Amino acid sequence: PKPSSAAQDVYKRQVSTQSTWGFKRTRFMTSNIPRSDPLTQKFTSVDVWAHNFVSEIKQLSVLLPYCPIVAMDTEFPGVIEAVKENASSVQGNTFFSYDVVKNNVESTRLIQVGITISNKDCSLAKTWQFHLSYDLNSEKHSNYSIELLKESGIDFEKQRLEGVKQDTFAEYLITSGLVLNPDITWVCFHGIFDFAYLLKCVTNEKLPCDEATFQEQLQAYFHSFYDVKSLSNSMENLRGSLSKLATTLKILRTGTQHQAGSDSLLTAQVFFKILKDYYKNDIGAAKEFHNVLFGLHDTTNASCQSFNELIYGSAYQHYENRTIAENYFRISKAYQMQYNYSALQAKMQYPSGLEQKWLLSQENQ
Repeated sequence: PKPSSAAQDVYKRQVSTQSTWGFKRTRFMTSNIPRSDPLTQKFTSVDVWAHNFVSEIKQLSVLLPYCPIVAMDTEFPGVIEAVKENASSVQGNTFFSYDVVKNNVESTRLIQVGITISNKDCSLAKTWQFHLSYDLNSEKHSNYSIELLKESGIDFEKQRLEGVKQDTFAEYLITSGLVLNPDITWVCFHGIFDFAYLLKCVTNEKLPCDEATFQEQLQAYFHSFYDVKSLSNSMENLRGSLSKLATTLKILRTGTQHQAGSDSLLTAQVFFKILKDYYKNDIGAAKEFHNVLFGLHDTTNASCQSFNELIYGSAYQHYENRTIAENYFRISKAYQMQYNYSALQAKMQYPSGLEQKWLLSQENQ
């Protein structure tokens, strides 16, 4: 779709300066904001609520010309609708249907958005954790996903009362310089749902009916992106969840797992570490993974574990190093072969059903 007039106005007000590391440094003409060099400031992380949203999103806009690498993560209320597929569509080139993404994103709303910006030298500048208005009593959600987010420290009552209104977040996101800007490079981890939510947010429309149109819109609004999951999955020794990759690469997490700010920061750190260790800091050497979201765009069959990471999200990653997860994997695989996702969801209730998972696994072995 044609970008909104507000977005076009912002895009026209760009002033391009020198190019570095393949990125053009772009300065947005944001008025009434002091312009000091952000790279001389100490790295900080900030929680953003309704009361400080406008000031923080404006600061983000000011920093973007200096820090055009944007790592992003979101927290959403889980996957609540699974689509029954025939064998050819499930076992083909993509491991889950675009319909699964579309149906769930359109029926649920974001809870958190985490953004970490960095410069061309891989120096982290700042992390923002945007808390969006979310009413747990009225919004559709997955119970086990919500329980995990609560355990991670998300205060849903505070989200409801003090969170940024979703429409307000979308309006300022469009005019911030983050979207419709070819000079920004996005980084995510298994980011199909993350980008789908943001696309719905900035277009204020339903997602496209087909995957091809979705890809076209995604590149129109976000231009350039890398999925760390695609990068790491191509290497035998770098597979698994974001936390597992960080452990393998000897990166210490800052903040709490399953909160968007901490996850976006860790995504940036893992991305830069992979570039340093495997691509000699040359992002051009990873061009085969440019604008490739893991799973949706992959040309190879994805693993059953990846299917479970999609359907059960953090709940599966939380137990991936435990024996119970191995049983859980077998159960999920058996049900996937029968294309009976709803039955699997009904039996696998997180977190109270661990014993049930183990018993069921014994029946299916």
